[in-house]
Amino acid sequence: MLPSALLRRPALRRLVLQARAYAEAAAAPAPAAGPGQMSFTFASPTQVFFDGANVRQVDVPTLTGAFGILASHVPTLQVLRPGLVVVHAEDGTTTKYFGECGPG
Repeated sequence: MLPSALLRRPALRRLVLQARAYAEAAAAPAPAAGPGQMSFTFASPTQVFFDGANVRQVDVPTLTGAFGILASHVPTLQVLRPGLVVVHAEDGTTTKYFGECGPG
């Protein structure tokens, strides 16, 4: 413990009273309609294809290769490239869209 004379000095007091703390854990997002499902919105500038629909998986093309996005997927930042976006609905059907925009 520091002597009280040191705590009376404003500069030292600020240093002593500073404490490191961790932020509270972020609240988990509310689950979709069921396990393995996620809420999905997909639109173009002129049309909405899905608006909060429950789907199982979405496959997207990126500069590093295509990958599937699942419910509770690890957050990832990727650059999309032109290619096929495949939406796997909860009933097992798939819908394919060609995304023609990308970098460049």
